[in-house]
Amino acid sequence: MSTSKLQYIYKEITRNLNEILSIDKNIKGAIISNLSGMLIAYAIKDDYQAEISLISGLIEGLAATLSAIYGAASVAGEDIKLAKTQLILVEYENGNLIICDMGHENILAIIADKRGALGAIRIIAKKYGERIKPLLIELDKIIEDELSTNNARESVKKELSRM
Repeated sequence: MSTSKLQYIYKEITRNLNEILSIDKNIKGAIISNLSGMLIAYAIKDDYQAEISLISGLIEGLAATLSAIYGAASVAGEDIKLAKTQLILVEYENGNLIICDMGHENILAIIADKRGALGAIRIIAKKYGERIKPLLIELDKIIEDELSTNNARESVKKELSRM
């Protein structure tokens, strides 16, 4: 695996997530996970990270919860024949949550306080989702290549041990 390529991809993803935080002072965090709930990357304002760590624990757990929300909304949309989920907007008492489908089984969640304008944050989610998507496709390819290389190595080891 090309470690420098992998580092570049993660650096670019993180740079884009941090850029999201800097666009609007009301945005508290941006999290990318896959639909299985595995955290891929995140950027969260320091004060908010301390706040959610006390409440929900690790960011990894939050990523899993966000994926579950997306999954539930997707099933509901399919059940009522509305087709594929593209974006979820949730208004809470103390803030807003926007979850955007990024394709290739990845989602981008943006967390904002209640002053955050949902329309503007929706546009940010769509824009950055499209911007980050090619990086995730490249990341998936690197991982697939590594897995196939490891599987090939294991097959060769097994064959050699039979000799």
